Order: sequence, then structure tokens, then C-alpha cells
Amino acid sequence: MEKINGEWYMAGCDDSSPDLLKTADDLLELLRKIGFLPLFAGGIAGFSVEERTLVSSWWSGDNQSDPWEWRIALAGHPEVAYGKFFDKKTGFIHKDFFPIFANYRRNGYDFDSLVDEGLAKHRTGKIMDVFELNEEAVGKEIMSNELKEKAGFGKDGGEKNFDGILTELQMQTYLIVSDFRQRINKKGESFGWHIAAVETPETKWGYDFVSSRYSEDPSDSWEKIVARIHSFFPHAEERQIQKILGIKYPGTDASPVKPQKKAVSKTSTPLWPENLLKEIGNVPLTLNEDQMAGLQYAISTLQKREQNVIRQYFEKSLTHKEIGDTAGVSTTRIGQLIMKALRKMRHHTRSDLIRYGLHGRNPKTNESVAAHAMSPLLQSILTKAGLRTMEQVAMLIRDDPEKLLQLRGLGERKREELLFTLDAAGIDTSAVKELLNK
Repeated sequence: MEKINGEWYMAGCDDSSPDLLKTADDLLELLRKIGFLPLFAGGIAGFSVEERTLVSSWWSGDNQSDPWEWRIALAGHPEVAYGKFFDKKTGFIHKDFFPIFANYRRNGYDFDSLVDEGLAKHRTGKIMDVFELNEEAVGKEIMSNELKEKAGFGKDGGEKNFDGILTELQMQTYLIVSDFRQRINKKGESFGWHIAAVETPETKWGYDFVSSRYSEDPSDSWEKIVARIHSFFPHAEERQIQKILGIKYPGTDASPVKPQKKAVSKTSTPLWPENLLKEIGNVPLTLNEDQMAGLQYAISTLQKREQNVIRQYFEKSLTHKEIGDTAGVSTTRIGQLIMKALRKMRHHTRSDLIRYGLHGRNPKTNESVAAHAMSPLLQSILTKAGLRTMEQVAMLIRDDPEKLLQLRGLGERKREELLFTLDAAGIDTSAVKELLNK
């Protein structure tokens, strides 16, 4: 669609064109062949649903011939992802090509990695937290109007730019539109506009599938996308491809062709754990038994893959390539995981475990919640519940541990983060853990 002199015009094609799409099934077959396609024209001739359909068929309300209705049919199809993937505009990506997009658009970062490294925007975190994702980014499906409310956007002092933030998460492939539904009135009748239902691609297809191209360098995935465009649209110029399909890597200003590479230089000292302690910094290099127990506990609080790379790299002295070959991922990704794990280990909640030992710490109940190394979202959950000091949290655990688990917004990941923070502060969390194990 193009706006000329204040009026919208559609490109379209005539009914004799060999490229004419007549049904949603025709579009699905084209997606299987090309791999991805915007809904509306964007600069590369022929690269859109709009340019392959009759102008008169749009917004007719006919489920068979109206391309606007096709998006409703295909959004929930098991082979298709629908969302704002193309220069912040809607389109389709076939399942077979989606992992390539995910590897390029995410630059090897799962969303929790962005949060852990301080690269995620505050408002994107508020949206993603509503899905209550597990460690494999699998969560629930939620209607966009409910998502807006639960994430704290809207009137009365709420967060702004919900649509823009939701679009950003789709462009980065962290979210997709999974369905369109109408509201239901008290009589059980549907009414009004169709509203988008949103979920993660991992919820639709599984983490292993979505992350299956993480072994590639993101720039290689970008080259595959460009090559696919050129194979079907040889006239496409680089600047056009970049405009429609390019994206700044999450948390960086890097170009799609030359992604930033993070490297960790291996220490020349092979001795464990001194080599790791030197990288963490501000901790003793010689540990007693209790400090060693604190180090092991601090490592155990990392995600499983982070624990593995820390132990393989520092304890077993394996190279990035050796670890990557074993795990089936790139050396670049191994470097990212090591850097991420080291950043976590440098937080005072973990470094204190090493410095003072697992049992040699004093409870810091008089400190404010904000004084502890926890995510802004977790701080917000606690303060909104009136828990502004660690002493107040400790009292709640002592008096009513079940109430702590019922705090609004405290999903599985945030609960694990909270328990680790409390343990590191010397607060007894056994009552909470006992409830979780029931």
C-alpha cells in the first residue's frame, strides 16, 4: 500500500497474472517455496501478498478470496508464523525458514539472556514477564488487549507505546501472532473486531526447533536470507533488502553483515579454581572449605548451559571450539555464554558467597530490596507488594510463606531469582522451598 496525495493505493495484479494468489492455500504453497513474504508491498517488486492479489478482493469479508482474512486462517497454521517481521509491518515466515530468522534477528540471545546482560528494555521485560516463560521460553498464549493491561500499559500513569514495544519484540522474533479472535458477550456471542492472540515461537514449535540455527554465526543466517531473496527476486537491491529485512541486533548498534563478536581470552593459568577467580575479580584466589562451598553453590545457581560452559572452560580447560563441538553450537555462542556467566558471577550476591563462604555470611535483613543484585522487574514486584526491605521479606516468609509465592507477577523465573537473592542475603527460605516441593 502506498499513500499518494493523501489517498491510499494498492499495487495488486490482474486476473491473468501467473503470480495471482486466489486462496489462502495458494499463499501457503508460495510460503513453502519462498520461505517468507510481507503482507503489503515494501519496495522490492513482487515481494508481497498485495502485489500477487486482486485489489478488488481486499476487505470483502470473503474468507476464501480476501487476503485480509487469509492472515486469520494462516496465523494459527502449524507451518506459519505471522507478525510484524518486515520493516515493522506484517507478514509471514514459514516454519522451515523461521530458525534462520530467529538466529539472525536475536544475534544468539534468548530473551532471558538480554535481561541478564542488561540489554533488554524495561518495557519489553514487562511484556515478556506476562507470558510466565519457562527456561526454554515456552509460555502461554494471551490476547493482545489482555497483555496490554497485565503488562501495565495504558491510561492512569501506565507505560506508554505498547504497540511499538510489541512490534519490536516481533521484529526480534521473540513473539508471534498465533491467532485472531473476537470478544464474547454475556450471551456467548462473538462481536467486534478480531483481536490478535500472541505467544512465543518456542511455545508454538519448541525451543530446540526455534534455536536449531544457533550454531551458525548470525551473519551467515543473514546471508541465507539475502540469497533467498535474490534467488526469487534477482532485481532486489541491497539497500531494499536491508530496509525490509534488516534489524539492529538486540542490545547493539551492529550491522547485520558484521555482527559484534564477544571473545573471552583464556587465562594462561590452568589451575582450577584460581583461573575462574581471577576472571571474577575482587575475591580471594585461595579458598578455604567454606568459601569453596560458596563458589560451588554460586555456580549451581546459574542456568544449566552456563554451568556447563563455566566448568568445561575453567575446570576442564577445554577450548571454545571443543565445547562448541560437544554442544553443537558455534564458538561465538560459547564466548557469549561464558561472558554472560562471568557477569552473573561478579554480582555481589554471588561474589559474597565466595568472599565470605557459604555459611560465613550475616543476614542483611535491614537492607533495602534495591540494595541487592536483582532485576528491576523483581524489585518492582516486591515493592508493589509493600516489601521494601529484606527484613519485611524475611518476616513474610516466617509468618506466611505461601503468600510470598502468590505475589502478582512472580512467575517461575522470578521466583528462582528471588530465592537465590534471599539465600545470598542469609535469609532462611526453607519454608518456601518446602511448599514448592509439595
